[in-house]
Amino acid sequence: MSQRTQLQRRSTLYSVSLALFVLPLLSATLFGAEHLVVNFDNIGAEEGITVPGAAEFEIFDTKWQGGVVTTALAGEAIASGSAAWLVGPGGGQITLGAPVVSVQLFYVHGPTEQRGTAQLLDADGNLVGTLQSRPETVAGDPGNYVDIELDRPASLITFSSGVVDAVTLKFVPTAAPQPEFVRGDCNGDGTTDIADVVRLLVDLFVTPTPRTCADACDHNDDGTLNIGDAVTALEMLFGSAGPLPGGSSCNTDITPGDPLDCGGYAHCP
Repeated sequence: MSQRTQLQRRSTLYSVSLALFVLPLLSATLFGAEHLVVNFDNIGAEEGITVPGAAEFEIFDTKWQGGVVTTALAGEAIASGSAAWLVGPGGGQITLGAPVVSVQLFYVHGPTEQRGTAQLLDADGNLVGTLQSRPETVAGDPGNYVDIELDRPASLITFSSGVVDAVTLKFVPTAAPQPEFVRGDCNGDGTTDIADVVRLLVDLFVTPTPRTCADACDHNDDGTLNIGDAVTALEMLFGSAGPLPGGSSCNTDITPGDPLDCGGYAHCP
């Protein structure tokens, strides 16, 4: 049996196995801006991008350079299905569109090739993680995959050599935007006056009432609601103290790590 026939048969087997593995993931898929999966199958979001021969391309702001998309018949190092990314002789790199906290790669080298090394670097060029390619077996074999969880986010992945496929990148989670509010407007009527102090004292010493923006009642911004907030409010209102923390206009919480939060405030954009 010729080498080409062997590769064709092996390619068919690998394609079927890989399809079963990645079918739920689709191709070049961005999941809620938190995960990116690239399978080098030139379908879906990858159509027209991960075509055989593509040397430099971009998928969802993630840039691939220094390699080439090649088919399973192009060399013995292809063990991932119909196509994969072959790192060039001078090395390749993935410039990430956003920092990542974990990476999984189908990363292999052929029987006649040296082990490849992938280095993960942060935005300042510091090494934060290293992965090494595995000797190729068959697609779907967990031994073909390497992964890493990072203590510090990576912004760049460089490759010395090897074949890469089925890339899964997990980005740093994006924090939800904080609502703006006016500190001191405890009763939520859009102004800061003695009525806010009364509302706070009633809540503290008579009957607590539900509120959507506890931060607005935290006049001294110490992360708790107590008599100190009433004292700070009175000092501000009657001229013996300066503005409340964050100022007297719409602003986000300047100490977002405290136990209080603001679920909504009607008088700020």
